Amino acid sequence: MKRNVKNFGLLVMIFVIVAILSGGCRCITCPPSSQQQFEPQILEEIWYCTIEVPGMPKIPGMIDYMRDIAPCANYRWPAKEWYQLTSLTDTQKVLDNIGSTVGLISAFHSQPGCDGLPFGYVKYSNGVEDYVTAVVGSSGIEFYKVLGPSGNLVKMYPNCWIEEIVLY
Repeated sequence: MKRNVKNFGLLVMIFVIVAILSGGCRCITCPPSSQQQFEPQILEEIWYCTIEVPGMPKIPGMIDYMRDIAPCANYRWPAKEWYQLTSLTDTQKVLDNIGSTVGLISAFHSQPGCDGLPFGYVKYSNGVEDYVTAVVGSSGIEFYKVLGPSGNLVKMYPNCWIEEIVLY
């Protein structure tokens, strides 16, 4: 009987050692592996103002696209001199990784590769504000607003109810 108990104890000890050596400690004591951070692919870069060179076609700047989306706005402010643009898919992935709309502007720009991407807000005449971004879309540079706490991006169209547009 004592021999069976010793054999059972030895068998349990061998099982524990094998479990630890085969990676079983991950479940108990090891910290979870870090997830690979996503970094958006930069597709285009744009100056904030229009570039005009005699004899050459005019190159629109971010301010021109802001005028297009907010034609009646009293205040349009591109906060940077140079913007980088990515795709709608990459921008949505960045927002999905953040997972919250609290402090979204700073949270967005703190994500890897996002400090040069345009992200800001629009303010409507009724006082409502939406977070907005600009991306390279199928028809050139397009504006999208963040819809509610879900963080889904919805395409914007020219809107005279927009009083302010600011892109950081």
